[in-house]
Amino acid sequence: MLANVEENNSVSRALTRLSEVEEKVESLHSEQSNVDLYVFGETIRDYVALLGSLRETFNQRVKNYGVWTNAQKTLQSKRDSEAKMQTTGKTDKLPIVQAEIKDWEQKEKDAEKAFNKCSKVLKREVERFETVRTKEFKAKFLEHLEALMHMQEELIRLWEGYLPDVQAIEAES
Repeated sequence: MLANVEENNSVSRALTRLSEVEEKVESLHSEQSNVDLYVFGETIRDYVALLGSLRETFNQRVKNYGVWTNAQKTLQSKRDSEAKMQTTGKTDKLPIVQAEIKDWEQKEKDAEKAFNKCSKVLKREVERFETVRTKEFKAKFLEHLEALMHMQEELIRLWEGYLPDVQAIEAES
């Protein structure tokens, strides 16, 4: 609007071009913002998915630990019952308790194996997360920097294209 009311043609032309340059600058900033959102949004979405996987594995490990400690307590209780039966001379149910002890010994070993296996999987998943996170973040950051450099080059080109219009004002003065 200011360019339309300006009487000096070179000033009017410079103001019109300034408006055009500013619109292009705004467009470039908007594009960069969208690119940043996409680049970092995707990375964050992937991290959240990986963290969800880690959380599931950790929850399973906690459950396995509970099963293992419960099996240890039950086994100890059965052993205590066996010892009590032997010291009191009540050996009529002793074979049943000994069979239960054998059964709980196996359950305890299986629970320990499950816990250790889950611990190894969790450790591997954490290491994988760290490796992937580092590589991806570096790649996304470099991609972001390259996009910023291209945008800055385009901004320089726009402003350098506007410079002759400003110099034309000085020439007429």
